[in-house]
Amino acid sequence: MLKEERADAQHSLPVQGEETKKRILQAAAEIFAGKSFHEATITEITTRAGVAKGTLYWYFSGKEALFIAMMEEVFSTLLQRGIKIKDDPDLSTGEKFHRIILEYLRVFGNSLVGKVILNNIRELSMEIHYKLQEWSREFYRLNQALFEKGVTEGLVRADWDSRQIASAFTGMVMEFGKAHMLGENYSSLEETAGFIYHLLFEGIGVPEKTPTDPGKQ
Repeated sequence: MLKEERADAQHSLPVQGEETKKRILQAAAEIFAGKSFHEATITEITTRAGVAKGTLYWYFSGKEALFIAMMEEVFSTLLQRGIKIKDDPDLSTGEKFHRIILEYLRVFGNSLVGKVILNNIRELSMEIHYKLQEWSREFYRLNQALFEKGVTEGLVRADWDSRQIASAFTGMVMEFGKAHMLGENYSSLEETAGFIYHLLFEGIGVPEKTPTDPGKQ
């Protein structure tokens, strides 16, 4: 079958075919969570999924394509949820921040997804790293747009660069997510989301006692 024909067929998979594909992706996530990208084998993944190797290769050209598809499903779903929250007219900007923080924590704090990222980040090919950078940029744009909205509503300081705030915010959520994944955070995801929200908008310094920025002295 020609490559184009195969691609068309995959876009119109019957329900059973979609379920098989999801089963393969789930099996891959479980294997990659326990082993590095190079240690994991196609045989282990197909055995876990209960499918033949030929079935896996029908959906994915190889292990790298499978890994990318697995991560893309996670990040695209999260991005869609984030955009839906950002565009919800019934939510205040503050509520949008809180809900997006919670969505991020649910993904980054998920032990399976978190372990896949931690186990494989140093062994991934340049193509996979490029895809990760693409996804990061998408989330960065989403976060920045939300912070800029907060500036226009007076919720976020206008004298700070929204790009830097977005970067700090993303790093904070990912670190708390990692702590949950490793079992190092004893609060619930909801409590952690509330803490991040208040830390973000109230800071850790007592306003009247906050020291002068040493860099501006």
